Amino acid sequence: GARLAFKLGYPLRGFSGTDGEEAHAQLAVLREWSLGIDERLSAAVAEGGLLESSWDLTSGYIPWIGLRQLHVDLLLALCSLALVYVFICLHSRSLVLGSCGALQVALSFPLALFVYVHVLRISLFGVMHVIGIYVILGIGCDDLFVLLDAWNQASWAAPEAARSSVEGRLWWAYKRAIRAMMVTTLTDTCAFMSSALCIVPNLVSFAIFTSLLAIANFALVCTLWPSAIVLHHRFSVCMHERRVRTSAIACRQPGGDQNSVRGGKQAE
Repeated sequence: GARLAFKLGYPLRGFSGTDGEEAHAQLAVLREWSLGIDERLSAAVAEGGLLESSWDLTSGYIPWIGLRQLHVDLLLALCSLALVYVFICLHSRSLVLGSCGALQVALSFPLALFVYVHVLRISLFGVMHVIGIYVILGIGCDDLFVLLDAWNQASWAAPEAARSSVEGRLWWAYKRAIRAMMVTTLTDTCAFMSSALCIVPNLVSFAIFTSLLAIANFALVCTLWPSAIVLHHRFSVCMHERRVRTSAIACRQPGGDQNSVRGGKQAE
């Protein structure tokens, strides 16, 4: 196939510098020019004049095409997070737990990014690293369901001493689920870190970042998620007791009303 390369430099014709407003104006000119070429190549492929078109803009002069694709990928990531939210709500049968679970999974990304940038001092971050959000969605849901299922099993499988209190039930579920979650986190982290042996910087940084995602998710699922489960349980118990008291009052109230009505009729 044929290959055509355009070498561009600053400042463009008609500009005297590359600072301030002139820099933004030159970027706008290059943007219009690159979009025109992209549209013409796409039209040529559609008409059959070209079998395939590849328009490489990775040299750094024209970054907005990649940003446009990144925006599309982020929208897809948000759709994936929404699906995960729906699955958590269906599995837990609670909108509150679904919201807390989806929030906990989403918080793994900024937590891992903070450690990656400010603690490890790694500045390399690209589109490939954003793919890690799909990885953490799967790992995060798995850990959420493991601990939640252990909590539900504790209501009948735990010893009577553990079932007598919320703390005992949670501790039994915690000990039952922590091993499975730890094994999952360790295997995922080791699998990702094996890619760090590669000499390609992007792959090495991606391996480190995804490993941090798995570790951050494990830390959050061991702290935030149990708290959400216990708060939801106590709130459900309080609401159930309130409904029971309301039903008891409602059952007694009609009798009193009928007696008052009968008394009124006798007085007449």
